[in-house]
Amino acid sequence: MKRKQSSRHADFISDLITDKQPMNVIQVGMGNNIMTTAVCLALTQIEEGLLTIVSPPLSATEEQPIHQLDSLRKEKLETSNWPVELVEVAPEKVLPDLYFQSRTMDFAIINEQRRFDEAMIAFYYIDMMMPPGGTIIITSADRPVMRKLCRYMALERRYPCSPPQLEKKAGLFLRKMLKDRLDKAPAKFRNRVREFVNPDLLVTNEDLGIEGDLIIFTKPGDHISKREDMEYEAQLNMDFDSLLESIMQEDETQP
Repeated sequence: MKRKQSSRHADFISDLITDKQPMNVIQVGMGNNIMTTAVCLALTQIEEGLLTIVSPPLSATEEQPIHQLDSLRKEKLETSNWPVELVEVAPEKVLPDLYFQSRTMDFAIINEQRRFDEAMIAFYYIDMMMPPGGTIIITSADRPVMRKLCRYMALERRYPCSPPQLEKKAGLFLRKMLKDRLDKAPAKFRNRVREFVNPDLLVTNEDLGIEGDLIIFTKPGDHISKREDMEYEAQLNMDFDSLLESIMQEDETQP
């Protein structure tokens, strides 16, 4: 079942790449072979198309990304001339470098990350490198960390999203009933409730259109992006330099 769903996701992403014709695609995290193969094959049809895979070296018990790519080449293509650039460095260490090199990414895939701060850093730098109208795909979007990232993108950054019509979960009746009643309450009462109630209850994933395990976001256009960027800088209480440093220090202390 999981392999079948991966194949459907891969077909969807391949069709999307064929439609969008991106020149530069970035993938954060190795993901699975089926999806990576689909992206590579789609990019072979685009002149000078390039896939940059940013994936940290895995432990000895896991399959190394370079070995995964080798197996993909042998399995799917007769030639090793794939439009792939593999960067075996932790995303939080290499993405700032790509940004300061003035790299532009038209299309991005963010695979499941271990922690929200890692997912947030991946999105932050991809957003900085992406022009308006670019596409960001979040995989494993039904996992807690990635779901939180999706909510942030939809609520705080106002990224329009469109989940593919694959397997969409229905919202819970109790949450919908609570939100409907709250919407009809006086403003003073609504504001008071929002101080104590989990925001997921007030604006559901279904309301945001982020139900499912694969979500496609589009970066807002210039007229929206500039305004949102000003709000983003004013409201984002996060020092990314400190965040990066804390993650690196944590990685260094791990055996």
